[in-house]
Amino acid sequence: MQIYCDESGGFDEDKHSLILSAVRISAHDAGRMMKKFRKAIGAKDEVKGGLLDDAQRGKFFDMLGEEEHFSAVVTCHKSSSLGSVVSNVHPECSVLEQMVIEACMPLMVSGTQARIIADGGRYSRQVYDQIAAKIAATIGKFNAAPAIDFVRSDITAGVQIADIIANTIYKATRDHHANVAETSICSDLIRGGRLLVFSAKLDVLKPRWLATG
Repeated sequence: MQIYCDESGGFDEDKHSLILSAVRISAHDAGRMMKKFRKAIGAKDEVKGGLLDDAQRGKFFDMLGEEEHFSAVVTCHKSSSLGSVVSNVHPECSVLEQMVIEACMPLMVSGTQARIIADGGRYSRQVYDQIAAKIAATIGKFNAAPAIDFVRSDITAGVQIADIIANTIYKATRDHHANVAETSICSDLIRGGRLLVFSAKLDVLKPRWLATG
């Protein structure tokens, strides 16, 4: 079982949120779908979510809806109480690590080992090794510990799918009070229960005063 992950946004000054998308889909289905999507929009190389227009996004989610998949998106908005604290106190990689766990857990099948495959272009290899160890240890408390790989997105179709989902939710949540189930271009998948969108809990990073306030 493969779960592909990618993030959008971040905690830099010009970004409003950190978004983490995880999608459970087979490598075969992901590759076939992205080949079909590239042909539909006339793209020859890697498809980047940030470069798609609304019509292209519509085609993408129509195609994704035809595939056997289940996806989850975790959001952390800098303007929220939790986001404003963790974005200033903790390194972004620590927040992302917890968001990967929260996004992947709903996609797990009990007793089945997952392979989590995520984009590896944001941090150093040493940081990714540390993230992988913590993710495996945490998920291993509840399910079979996953294998975790950080890869190049340009050659990994599943990561490209996760990227487009994450970027679409990022764009739809500039206002973190927005109802993405009603207003986003992927609202049909959200209302149908095949795409979960929820705010990060970050219990490991959340200060006690915020947890009890």
